Amino acid sequence: MRKLLVLAAAALLGSLALEAAPRKVPAAAVKNLKITRGKPIRTGMVFMDGKFISAPYTVERYGTALRINGKQITGPLVPWDEFLKTQAGAKVTTSTTEVPAEAGAPEPEEPEEDLFEDDEDDDPLAALFDDEPKPKKAKPKKAAKKKKPAGPRQVTTTKVEFDGDFEMNPACQKLVDRINSRRTMIDQNLRNGGFYFFGSGYSGANGDATLAMSLLKVLPEAIRGADSGDQLHATLRAKGFPFVSAAICQDLMEHRSDYVKLIELRKKLEADAQFNSLIKGR
Repeated sequence: MRKLLVLAAAALLGSLALEAAPRKVPAAAVKNLKITRGKPIRTGMVFMDGKFISAPYTVERYGTALRINGKQITGPLVPWDEFLKTQAGAKVTTSTTEVPAEAGAPEPEEPEEDLFEDDEDDDPLAALFDDEPKPKKAKPKKAAKKKKPAGPRQVTTTKVEFDGDFEMNPACQKLVDRINSRRTMIDQNLRNGGFYFFGSGYSGANGDATLAMSLLKVLPEAIRGADSGDQLHATLRAKGFPFVSAAICQDLMEHRSDYVKLIELRKKLEADAQFNSLIKGR
């Protein structure tokens, strides 16, 4: 169990989250930045809102966001305004406004101060070897914290306006490369047999091929034997998979019949591994 938990911690690659309603990619972003589409992938595992999506998978950058098999899995990873700022002739204006303090908001506090200074004659070493040690003095109480009334907040807003023809330039390409690097990371992990859980409104989870196979040995039967998402969550935690959150488990139970597909996938992967082992042994 301990070994599996360490494996899980080492193999998780970071998570991506689907928003409850993924922000729409600006039409201008798709038009000007185009799409970077990878080749179909026949390995790995992808779950979207608890539903197992069978391979093949196509991971693509769609303007400023990412998609798998045509379904958006992130909002814009770089705001469109950042791309507009790279254009010659773009007008950037910044304004600052004061927002009144919210009712019931916590008020800033001053640090605590001692009411009395420490006694300089108090030497703990001298007291330790003294024949008649002095009685201990009671420590003075701290001064009460002073609260200041909460004041208004300053909010800065940046507006970018651009009416010309959009042109790709080195600064713009760097932003595109940042998004493409995330696409490549997901693509490569799936090609290597890794897995991803994406879900609306919560952080997903992912891991490499080793962790994927360990999870696949447990997940189908855990889903089949669970009566609720909470029970599935407790089972997976006990088996050493704490990264499969309660929210993911609730979604998995919504599509519990998919456990049959997971068993079929496991059999296929085990057969492939056995075949590869025989080939290497020759």
